[in-house]
Amino acid sequence: MSDFPKPGIPKEARRGGGQLAYPSGMYTADVLRNVVALRSEIANLRDLNDRYATQEAPAPMASRANEERRTRLQEIVRELAALAKDQRP
Repeated sequence: MSDFPKPGIPKEARRGGGQLAYPSGMYTADVLRNVVALRSEIANLRDLNDRYATQEAPAPMASRANEERRTRLQEIVRELAALAKDQRP
């Protein structure tokens, strides 16, 4: 036998369930970047929704686009909830 360590992750570097132990602040920059991007997207969607709301008789295409924006806002809410829970995208 050799004196080299066995390949793999040492037990001291693992948490329960065999996961790697990462520093808790490791994802902070990524989370912040994602939140900033989502806030920008929300602002853009709000602007488009405000324009839609001022139309007297929106075209069917505009109604469909508004529905897609609402769906995207719901997705953003889920993404933000996941970020808040895990601090990972």
